[in-house]
Amino acid sequence: MQILEKCMEDMKAVYRLNEEKLEFNHKVLNERQKVNSNTIAGLKNKDRRNRDILRTVKEKFDAQSKQY
Repeated sequence: MQILEKCMEDMKAVYRLNEEKLEFNHKVLNERQKVNSNTIAGLKNKDRRNRDILRTVKEKFDAQSKQY
């Protein structure tokens, strides 16, 4: 009986440890998701700006090439 009680206590300890690990990993993943979302938003803005710059440069080039 004592052996079974010891096994039960060990299993409870392992369960608690695994539960804490899962909670920690969940928090880490949520933080990473927030950072990744911010990074994606920044990259989208940068892409939009670069497309605007490219469009402006193309328009200037076309305007200059029509003059010559």
